[in-house]
Amino acid sequence: MEAHPAIDVRKLGRAFTPGAWLFQGLSFQQAPGEQVALLGESGVGKSTLLNILAGLEPPDQGEVVILGQSLAALTEPQRLALRRSQIGFVFQAFHLLPHLSALQNVMVPCLLKGDPPAQAAEAAMHWLDRLGLGHRSQALPSTLSGGEQQRVAVARALVHRPALVFADEPTGNLDPVTAHQVLEALSEACRSVTATLLMVTHSLRAAALLDRQLVVRADGVHPSPDGASGQVL
Repeated sequence: MEAHPAIDVRKLGRAFTPGAWLFQGLSFQQAPGEQVALLGESGVGKSTLLNILAGLEPPDQGEVVILGQSLAALTEPQRLALRRSQIGFVFQAFHLLPHLSALQNVMVPCLLKGDPPAQAAEAAMHWLDRLGLGHRSQALPSTLSGGEQQRVAVARALVHRPALVFADEPTGNLDPVTAHQVLEALSEACRSVTATLLMVTHSLRAAALLDRQLVVRADGVHPSPDGASGQVL
Protein backbone atom coordinates (compact mmCIF):
# COMPACT_ATOMS: atom_id res chain seq x y z
CA MET A 1 0.00 0.00 0.00
CA GLU A 2 1.49 3.34 -1.07
CA ALA A 3 2.27 5.76 1.75
CA HIS A 4 0.51 9.12 1.91
CA PRO A 5 2.63 12.19 1.15
CA ALA A 6 3.76 13.86 4.36
CA ILE A 7 2.51 17.15 2.90
CA ASP A 8 -0.05 17.51 0.12
CA VAL A 9 -0.88 21.09 -0.90
CA ARG A 10 -3.77 21.43 -3.36
CA LYS A 11 -4.40 24.71 -5.23
CA LEU A 12 -3.77 26.78 -2.12
CA GLY A 13 -4.54 30.49 -1.99
CA ARG A 14 -4.28 33.25 0.61
CA ALA A 15 -5.57 36.79 0.15
CA PHE A 16 -4.84 40.03 2.00
CA THR A 17 -8.36 41.19 1.22
CA PRO A 18 -10.97 39.66 -1.11
CA GLY A 19 -9.43 39.53 -4.58
CA ALA A 20 -5.96 40.74 -3.44
CA TRP A 21 -4.03 37.48 -3.45
CA LEU A 22 -0.77 36.98 -1.58
CA PHE A 23 -0.46 33.74 -3.52
CA GLN A 24 -2.87 31.54 -5.44
CA GLY A 25 -2.84 28.08 -6.99
CA LEU A 26 0.03 26.61 -4.94
CA SER A 27 0.22 22.83 -5.33
CA PHE A 28 2.99 20.45 -4.33
CA GLN A 29 3.64 17.21 -2.47
CA GLN A 30 6.44 16.25 -0.11
CA ALA A 31 7.34 12.64 0.56
CA PRO A 32 7.86 11.29 4.08
CA GLY A 33 11.43 11.98 5.17
CA GLU A 34 12.11 14.34 2.27
CA GLN A 35 13.88 17.64 2.95
CA VAL A 36 12.62 20.60 0.91
CA ALA A 37 13.67 24.27 0.86
CA LEU A 38 11.14 27.02 0.12
CA LEU A 39 12.78 29.95 -1.68
CA GLY A 40 11.25 33.17 -2.95
CA GLU A 41 11.33 36.94 -2.69
CA SER A 42 10.43 38.67 0.57
CA GLY A 43 6.71 39.30 0.90
CA VAL A 44 5.60 36.46 -1.36
CA GLY A 45 4.09 34.56 1.57
CA LYS A 46 6.57 31.83 2.51
CA SER A 47 6.06 32.24 6.26
CA THR A 48 2.30 32.52 5.76
CA LEU A 49 2.44 29.25 3.81
CA LEU A 50 4.18 27.55 6.76
CA ASN A 51 1.51 28.89 9.13
CA ILE A 52 -1.22 27.46 6.91
CA LEU A 53 0.53 24.08 6.66
CA ALA A 54 0.81 23.98 10.45
CA GLY A 55 -2.89 24.75 10.84
CA LEU A 56 -2.18 28.09 12.52
CA GLU A 57 -4.24 30.04 9.98
CA PRO A 58 -6.74 28.95 7.33
CA PRO A 59 -6.27 29.31 3.57
CA ASP A 60 -8.79 31.28 1.53
CA GLN A 61 -8.69 28.70 -1.21
CA GLY A 62 -7.59 25.10 -1.66
CA GLU A 63 -6.75 22.31 0.76
CA VAL A 64 -3.85 21.09 2.89
CA VAL A 65 -3.48 17.41 3.78
CA ILE A 66 -0.88 16.68 6.47
CA LEU A 67 0.09 13.06 7.18
CA GLY A 68 -3.06 11.90 5.42
CA GLN A 69 -5.37 14.27 7.34
CA SER A 70 -7.15 17.24 5.78
CA LEU A 71 -6.62 20.21 8.08
CA ALA A 72 -10.02 21.61 7.11
CA ALA A 73 -11.70 18.47 8.45
CA LEU A 74 -10.05 18.81 11.88
CA THR A 75 -11.38 20.82 14.81
CA GLU A 76 -9.07 23.39 16.43
CA PRO A 77 -8.35 21.02 19.38
CA GLN A 78 -7.48 18.30 16.85
CA ARG A 79 -5.15 20.66 14.96
CA LEU A 80 -3.52 21.62 18.26
CA ALA A 81 -3.03 17.96 19.13
CA LEU A 82 -1.51 17.35 15.68
CA ARG A 83 0.96 20.20 16.17
CA ARG A 84 1.96 19.03 19.63
CA SER A 85 2.47 15.40 18.64
CA GLN A 86 3.58 15.46 15.01
CA ILE A 87 5.13 18.86 14.20
CA GLY A 88 8.33 20.57 15.33
CA PHE A 89 9.17 24.25 14.70
CA VAL A 90 12.49 26.07 14.31
CA PHE A 91 12.29 29.87 14.03
CA GLN A 92 14.75 32.57 12.99
CA ALA A 93 14.34 34.40 16.31
CA PHE A 94 14.90 31.18 18.35
CA HIS A 95 11.88 31.90 20.63
CA LEU A 96 13.52 30.31 23.67
CA LEU A 97 11.91 31.05 27.03
CA PRO A 98 14.42 33.37 28.75
CA HIS A 99 13.74 32.22 32.32
CA LEU A 100 14.24 28.53 31.50
CA SER A 101 17.54 26.69 31.11
CA ALA A 102 18.51 25.08 27.82
CA LEU A 103 17.38 21.71 29.20
CA GLN A 104 14.03 23.08 30.37
CA ASN A 105 13.42 24.79 27.02
CA VAL A 106 13.97 21.53 25.18
CA MET A 107 11.68 19.67 27.58
CA VAL A 108 8.67 21.89 26.78
CA PRO A 109 7.23 19.94 23.78
CA CYS A 110 7.39 16.66 25.73
CA LEU A 111 5.64 18.21 28.72
CA LEU A 112 2.95 19.72 26.49
CA LYS A 113 2.43 16.26 25.01
CA GLY A 114 1.92 14.87 28.52
CA ASP A 115 5.19 13.03 29.06
CA PRO A 116 6.36 12.63 32.70
CA PRO A 117 9.01 15.23 33.65
CA ALA A 118 11.75 12.62 34.16
CA GLN A 119 11.11 11.16 30.71
CA ALA A 120 11.03 14.65 29.17
CA ALA A 121 14.33 15.55 30.84
CA GLU A 122 15.98 12.36 29.60
CA ALA A 123 14.84 12.97 26.02
CA ALA A 124 15.91 16.63 26.18
CA MET A 125 19.36 15.73 27.51
CA HIS A 126 19.76 13.15 24.75
CA TRP A 127 19.23 15.79 22.07
CA LEU A 128 21.40 18.40 23.75
CA ASP A 129 24.22 15.84 23.96
CA ARG A 130 23.67 14.88 20.36
CA LEU A 131 23.94 18.50 19.23
CA GLY A 132 27.06 19.13 21.30
CA LEU A 133 25.36 21.13 24.05
CA GLY A 134 25.21 18.69 26.93
CA HIS A 135 27.69 20.81 28.89
CA ARG A 136 25.40 23.85 28.47
CA SER A 137 22.20 22.15 29.63
CA GLN A 138 21.76 24.40 32.69
CA ALA A 139 22.64 27.65 30.90
CA LEU A 140 20.03 30.35 30.40
CA PRO A 141 19.46 31.54 26.79
CA SER A 142 21.03 34.93 27.56
CA THR A 143 24.37 33.23 28.24
CA LEU A 144 24.36 31.20 25.01
CA SER A 145 25.77 32.31 21.65
CA GLY A 146 23.43 32.65 18.67
CA GLY A 147 24.57 29.30 17.28
CA GLU A 148 24.07 27.61 20.66
CA GLN A 149 20.59 29.12 21.01
CA GLN A 150 19.62 27.85 17.57
CA ARG A 151 20.94 24.35 18.39
CA VAL A 152 18.76 24.41 21.50
CA ALA A 153 15.85 25.37 19.24
CA VAL A 154 16.67 22.45 16.91
CA ALA A 155 16.76 20.07 19.90
CA ARG A 156 13.40 21.45 21.06
CA ALA A 157 11.90 20.88 17.60
CA LEU A 158 12.99 17.24 17.52
CA VAL A 159 12.75 16.11 21.15
CA HIS A 160 9.22 14.71 20.79
CA ARG A 161 10.18 12.91 17.53
CA PRO A 162 7.75 14.71 15.21
CA ALA A 163 6.95 13.46 11.75
CA LEU A 164 7.28 16.99 10.33
CA VAL A 165 9.67 19.85 11.05
CA PHE A 166 8.91 23.37 9.80
CA ALA A 167 11.86 25.79 9.85
CA ASP A 168 11.33 29.49 9.10
CA GLU A 169 14.63 31.19 8.16
CA PRO A 170 16.35 29.21 10.94
CA THR A 171 19.80 30.70 10.32
CA GLY A 172 18.86 34.28 9.39
CA ASN A 173 20.39 35.65 12.60
CA LEU A 174 23.65 33.68 12.38
CA ASP A 175 26.99 34.33 10.71
CA PRO A 176 27.68 32.22 7.57
CA VAL A 177 29.97 29.67 9.25
CA THR A 178 27.66 29.11 12.23
CA ALA A 179 24.64 29.06 9.92
CA HIS A 180 26.16 26.27 7.84
CA GLN A 181 26.98 24.25 10.96
CA VAL A 182 23.46 24.64 12.35
CA LEU A 183 21.85 23.71 9.02
CA GLU A 184 24.00 20.60 8.73
CA ALA A 185 23.00 19.66 12.29
CA LEU A 186 19.32 20.28 11.55
CA SER A 187 19.38 18.24 8.34
CA GLU A 188 21.30 15.36 9.89
CA ALA A 189 19.10 15.31 12.99
CA CYS A 190 15.91 15.21 10.89
CA ARG A 191 17.29 12.37 8.78
CA SER A 192 18.21 10.41 11.89
CA VAL A 193 14.57 10.27 12.99
CA THR A 194 13.14 10.24 9.42
CA ALA A 195 11.39 13.56 10.00
CA THR A 196 10.16 15.45 6.94
CA LEU A 197 11.79 18.91 6.82
CA LEU A 198 10.29 21.96 5.11
CA MET A 199 12.51 25.02 5.45
CA VAL A 200 11.91 28.62 4.38
CA THR A 201 15.19 30.31 3.45
CA HIS A 202 16.65 33.09 1.32
CA SER A 203 19.98 31.28 1.11
CA LEU A 204 20.76 29.23 -2.00
CA ARG A 205 23.65 27.66 -0.09
CA ALA A 206 21.30 26.55 2.67
CA ALA A 207 18.74 25.30 0.16
CA ALA A 208 21.40 23.24 -1.61
CA LEU A 209 21.86 21.12 1.53
CA LEU A 210 18.34 19.74 1.17
CA ASP A 211 16.88 17.20 -1.27
CA ARG A 212 14.79 19.60 -3.33
CA GLN A 213 14.18 23.32 -3.74
CA LEU A 214 10.85 25.02 -4.45
CA VAL A 215 10.43 28.68 -5.38
CA VAL A 216 7.24 30.38 -4.16
CA ARG A 217 5.73 33.02 -6.45
CA ALA A 218 2.38 34.75 -6.38
CA ASP A 219 1.10 32.49 -9.18
CA GLY A 220 2.26 29.16 -7.80
CA VAL A 221 5.23 26.87 -7.11
CA HIS A 222 7.44 25.93 -10.10
CA PRO A 223 10.78 24.13 -10.87
CA SER A 224 13.73 26.14 -12.18
CA PRO A 225 15.30 25.14 -15.49
CA ASP A 226 18.73 24.56 -13.97
CA GLY A 227 17.59 23.10 -10.67
CA ALA A 228 19.71 25.56 -8.70
CA SER A 229 16.87 27.87 -7.85
CA GLY A 230 14.47 24.98 -7.41
CA GLN A 231 10.98 24.30 -8.52
CA VAL A 232 8.75 27.35 -8.72
CA LEU A 233 5.42 27.02 -6.96
